[in-house]
Amino acid sequence: MHNHRGLTETTLDVYQGILVGLVDALGDDARAYSAEALRTLVLNRARPHGIERAKSIVVAVRSFIRFLGVTGQCPSGMEDAVPGFASWQLSSVPRFLAADDVQRVIDSCTGYIFERRDRAVILLLARLALRASEVAQLKFSDIGWSEGGISVCGKGRRQESLPLPQEVGDAILRYVKEGRPSLQAPEVFTTVLAPYHALTRAAVNPHRACGAAAGRDQSAHQWCACPATLCRVPDYSG
Repeated sequence: MHNHRGLTETTLDVYQGILVGLVDALGDDARAYSAEALRTLVLNRARPHGIERAKSIVVAVRSFIRFLGVTGQCPSGMEDAVPGFASWQLSSVPRFLAADDVQRVIDSCTGYIFERRDRAVILLLARLALRASEVAQLKFSDIGWSEGGISVCGKGRRQESLPLPQEVGDAILRYVKEGRPSLQAPEVFTTVLAPYHALTRAAVNPHRACGAAAGRDQSAHQWCACPATLCRVPDYSG
């Protein structure tokens, strides 16, 4: 999956936890797996979780069973026994924030120790619609200051070039000059509190978003559950 599909180590770690549980429950003889056993396992594993986690379980199990079938380690077509989970569009929270709300989040990045880093991260998410992992993995060599562009390694390891808006470039420069610790690392964004290290994808967290905005406006608390790209903002814990 890493070599041929471009999956990241973080995703593979998630899949591994799911598949280790599958082997523990059903045994290591894949030829003995039955459709009923696979359905029961997936439903039981997904029951305590939300829809996104349930879908991850389905994807991991289907990929694994498909691989076993192709390599002759279990009957082919067994992946069709794995149930899917409905996720109707717009059935829960909005998929994006309105432009005014996004600006309120950006403007809230003042008066605390992480403000320069957080403002730069939020602007990358909001103005360029980058994914959390793309922001966390952004390196200095990816930014073309003279060309006014930025290079991003997206899904499937596809290299894409995007324009670098003036507002975003200014925010990154201010963070590097005034907020970034003197850490010899190629990544642009790091933790603010020691021990310093590059920012991880998990730290660019949508569920604890808008901490500063929520402190100024009670209505901002509802943004924290929004899964949209435009409110994937940093974890304020450092």
